[in-house]
Amino acid sequence: WCECSVELLWHKPSFTSTSTLVKMMRVIGSEEPAFTYARFIRRLNFLYLGPELTDALFSRVAQCVRLERLTLVNCKSISDEMLARVLPWFPNLVAIDLTGVSETNDKAIMALASSSKRLQGINLGGCKRVTDRGILALAGNCALLRRVKLSGVEHITDAAVSALASACPLLLEIDLNNCKRVTDHSVRSVWIQSYHMREMRLSHVEELTDSGFPASPRVIAGALSPSPQAPPPF
Repeated sequence: WCECSVELLWHKPSFTSTSTLVKMMRVIGSEEPAFTYARFIRRLNFLYLGPELTDALFSRVAQCVRLERLTLVNCKSISDEMLARVLPWFPNLVAIDLTGVSETNDKAIMALASSSKRLQGINLGGCKRVTDRGILALAGNCALLRRVKLSGVEHITDAAVSALASACPLLLEIDLNNCKRVTDHSVRSVWIQSYHMREMRLSHVEELTDSGFPASPRVIAGALSPSPQAPPPF
């Protein structure tokens, strides 16, 4: 029974306290474990630990080389150096949430992008140290991206957003709230190139004007030659 169930039980370990996490890390790091526990772990969520997740603890996560989903919301005690060291160990990563991880910088994102080619979703909300360099690395390496959340990433410009629009054809959602340096140019690129787009968040994009919203050719044609048979614009 143990051999049949152990992988399922370790698929998504849960912990709400540091002591539970320490126990898990102790099992993973034991010299002669009964099973290769770290290889069974596919999802890790540190939401309930926040600042309690230190570099020393996070460094042990690198053993989970088959990890697919990682949530580090508000884990503010992790340094940029440790992020850059650990994130490249996850080539199978599909989604990562770094919301509020204030030390996240371009070096960490570039390290992630170089390894996690299958990445489909990333949340960088509040990661104010990330600039165009990090986002360009994502666009250049992670063509399967579907959801990109950049709320409050104030240093990114049109270059990064346009790169995502052109290099990631599967984009479904992009969050540009409070991206104050983004303008009509890149927003227009998203409208034109992201055919699968379902949701765009543009609150407080102060440089945005009507020019960022291109008129559909069908709408223009309908306006110029109205007829009962003309298809609806939306």
